[in-house]
Amino acid sequence: MNELKAANSRRSQHERSEQMRQRLVDAVLYSLHSQGYAGTTISRIIEIAGVSRGAPLHHFATKAELIEAAAQQLVKRIYREFNQAIQQLQPSENTLEDFMFTAWKVVTAQPDSIAFAELLLESQRDQNLAGILQKLWTNIYLSLEAFAGLHLKPVAPDDNVKQLMVLTQWVLRGMAADKHLIRDEGLIHHYISLWSSLMSQHIQPQAR
Repeated sequence: MNELKAANSRRSQHERSEQMRQRLVDAVLYSLHSQGYAGTTISRIIEIAGVSRGAPLHHFATKAELIEAAAQQLVKRIYREFNQAIQQLQPSENTLEDFMFTAWKVVTAQPDSIAFAELLLESQRDQNLAGILQKLWTNIYLSLEAFAGLHLKPVAPDDNVKQLMVLTQWVLRGMAADKHLIRDEGLIHHYISLWSSLMSQHIQPQAR
């Protein structure tokens, strides 16, 4: 009986610890979206999370570790949402274009896209953050490779689907960086359609 109580106590303590970690990570992501990276201070994180000043250091040794945990969760969430959105696409003659527009919506989704853009921008000045994002980029690259193998196929034998997907992500992210300057949604639609047309010469959706 005592062993059972001890096991339950350890499990409850672990669950509370995980809940607190998640609370802090959520606070970081909210702050990145609303305040930007510069405004995402430990004091601001504590205020948003509604925790004691010692809570962050109790669960994360440094602010960098907390930012890394938030970045990891953000990337996983973006790609999970992307995969779920793709799974809901209905096959049609415009499937590849639908695929590109779905990717665009995920890339520019609020507030995740703003939080991720803040991390990318700050990583140009912060080498520690750049190192964190470099590790995540490797995971993203592997995820894209797996995704491409499941959902897309080459038109010709020498078309590299994985590399074309990496290129597509860069194109869409570059467009997303300029989105706030473009008031004409029709212009965005035009260039996504144009990119889809170019990609259709090299890749096509897998039959489902």
